Amino acid sequence: MDTALTIKIDAMQKGTEHDAFVSLECAVCQGLAPFLRMSLAGEDLIAKAGELMERVRVCPEDAGSWRDASIALSCLGQAELAQQFLEQALSLCTHYKIQGSASQPILRVLMLMQPGELSANTPLECLLEQAPVEIVQALVTSGQLSSLQVPEHDVLFMAVAESPASQNLLHELELQLASWPRPVINTPQAVLGMARDRVAQLLQGIEGLVVPVTTSYSRATLQPSVLAYPIIIRPLGSQAGHDLACLQHPDELIAYLHKVQADTFYVAPFVDYADRQGLYAKMRIALIDGEPWPCHRALSAHWMVHYVNAGMYEDAAKRAQELIWMQTFSAFLERHVVTLNEVAERLQLPYVLLDLAELQDGRLLLFEADPAMVVHAMDSVELFPYKQVYMGQLREAVVASLVRHAGDVHGVS
Repeated sequence: MDTALTIKIDAMQKGTEHDAFVSLECAVCQGLAPFLRMSLAGEDLIAKAGELMERVRVCPEDAGSWRDASIALSCLGQAELAQQFLEQALSLCTHYKIQGSASQPILRVLMLMQPGELSANTPLECLLEQAPVEIVQALVTSGQLSSLQVPEHDVLFMAVAESPASQNLLHELELQLASWPRPVINTPQAVLGMARDRVAQLLQGIEGLVVPVTTSYSRATLQPSVLAYPIIIRPLGSQAGHDLACLQHPDELIAYLHKVQADTFYVAPFVDYADRQGLYAKMRIALIDGEPWPCHRALSAHWMVHYVNAGMYEDAAKRAQELIWMQTFSAFLERHVVTLNEVAERLQLPYVLLDLAELQDGRLLLFEADPAMVVHAMDSVELFPYKQVYMGQLREAVVASLVRHAGDVHGVS
């Protein structure tokens, strides 16, 4: 370990416990990471969920197994049943230590989370697998923060994701954490700015960056005949391309509104980002304390690019292009460092992810900025051997950032 880092950790550990924190018995759970790993590997999640459901039948006081069963069911798309299991878990315990956290951690990380679907929180534990940190997750709800009790920690990671459902909680957390005695990574105020329309407004006017203006419409105010086509449309709160569409004509919007029964929608102009071969490349970049790190690059013949369905697992040529992009990331940064620095300055998030494309004219096209997107090193080592290297570098950068922020409050420079 880096000598300076070791000195900083030693100094932090000499700090005293704070009166605001209490000694809490945390349930132990596996968390999302092992279930996501099973899903990506095509392993039998149904059988695993069945094992966990049998475990809680035999031991109904096992809060960790209730929560793990909820996560497994969520991965299987059983949202309603997953919610029932989560509610039972929270009736037993609201604090969970992630199994596999380092036995002798250099850092204690408290993640504040909200109950909900997998996309409701930043899945930090998926990136920090095998990192030398202890992770405790506290699940909190709106209206109950006045009695918030948490264990001692070195740094608080605000994992609640921005969504229509989280607005009240984020505003309450903004007040609760304003004078928090430990460093807070990703303040609620900054996370509130991650709504698609707010991000589009915040990042306008940055040289070298195209950010399509995103507008929120209620169903009643969305008039198909007055929009400039083609457009991108999705319901508020939609993730992973759910009900996302590119529409070319007012008649298509009328048909879309008949099909998608949402009350409010985000609408933005469609920007064609195909390369000269007619392919679409979407890259994910992490900004850690403003420093860019490569996460992945997916290539597809379709404009809606998601890594899991872009053919990256089936096509060695696509993986080879991703590897070249990662190997030459420094050259990418030379072209875009000024732009990305300004993005980081405006977002004010120590941990945030960007989904981008590089247009033929050399500018970057922003699809999304959000700390709650997933990054991990769980892909097949046989298919993606290079991922271990670059995700390992990102993991080390995140741990160093957490240590750096924790050291600030302990007076360590």
